[in-house]
Amino acid sequence: MSRNLPLALATVLGLASAANGLFILISPANWYVAVPGVTTTAHSTSISSATSV
Repeated sequence: MSRNLPLALATVLGLASAANGLFILISPANWYVAVPGVTTTAHSTSISSATSV
């Protein structure tokens, strides 16, 4: 079981990262608002360039 846990964790984290990347590509403006902390830490020009695509 100890060998399966790291593989399972890596799989879950990899799938979550892939889903996040697809979300950014498909709907950058919604991602910008949906992810906590982005609106308070990102530059204000980030959203304008994301929505111009």
